[in-house]
Amino acid sequence: QLQQSHQSRSFVGARQSWETKDHNSSSQGFSPAAPAPLTLSSGEKSWEDFSPRAGVDYFVNPDFMLFAFVARGFKSGGFNSYGNAPPFQPEVLVDYEIGMKSTLLDGKLRLNAGLFHYDYEGLQFAVNIPGLPFAVNNIDATVRGAEVEIVAVPAHGLTVTFGAAVLDS
Repeated sequence: QLQQSHQSRSFVGARQSWETKDHNSSSQGFSPAAPAPLTLSSGEKSWEDFSPRAGVDYFVNPDFMLFAFVARGFKSGGFNSYGNAPPFQPEVLVDYEIGMKSTLLDGKLRLNAGLFHYDYEGLQFAVNIPGLPFAVNNIDATVRGAEVEIVAVPAHGLTVTFGAAVLDS
């Protein structure tokens, strides 16, 4: 975290990932012609990823903060569990967010809101194929949205919480 002034701070960070997965799928038949387990698929795959994150927080006053950041995320690929289906690829996300966080009315009201834009490369999602276990496929996708959270304390011992989100995916 880098301190820029009493009103703002910036941050940078990163994660390096190395992952290896192995897979061996077999089936035991009840046929005299196939008394031993039949290997359906096996293999090993490795993935690595560098995922940086950077952003800034700006304090308009001690009770009101604006923020913006961009981050990259990673989820490794893997293996589908039936037949000789190919492995699925990693999922990579680039996340852009801006928003505000505030405490108002002497701490009796908290209002937080944000806008986000997610760019997925290889989004992993399950596909149901009749008669077979589910499979995971990859697609590219974009998700945009907004969130708001309101927490009010109108009286001692009473807290009212409201949250909403809108997605375009």
